[in-house]
Amino acid sequence: MSGLGLYLLNRMPAHKTCGHVILAHFPRWRQHHVYYIAEHIITDSVKFEEYRVKVAPMIASYGGRYITKAGSHKFPESPRWKPERVVIIEFPNMERLNAWYTSTEYQPLMALRKESTDEKDMVITVEGI
Repeated sequence: MSGLGLYLLNRMPAHKTCGHVILAHFPRWRQHHVYYIAEHIITDSVKFEEYRVKVAPMIASYGGRYITKAGSHKFPESPRWKPERVVIIEFPNMERLNAWYTSTEYQPLMALRKESTDEKDMVITVEGI
């Protein structure tokens, strides 16, 4: 934190210097969330269901949370392909997302996901603003 930031922090009332309140006063120091976006064309629903059930608690253990409802996506324009499932998962930062995605515990599930979906599946990670 810069000298000005420390000066302002020290000038705040004690009740405003805890937790997220500080971040609200200093938005440039706020950590931005990141998003894992997956678009799936499911080819084996049994295997994909196994993947879905096993991956959810693992994602949560890395600080991730689903922010979309399965099956709620729409195509307002003519799509080039039509994924059956679109999922957006929010993580607190890229480090946590990468820790989950590259973890040894996720690798067998990633293989299961790939076995149960089409080769056109797409996974994208983006940073929030």
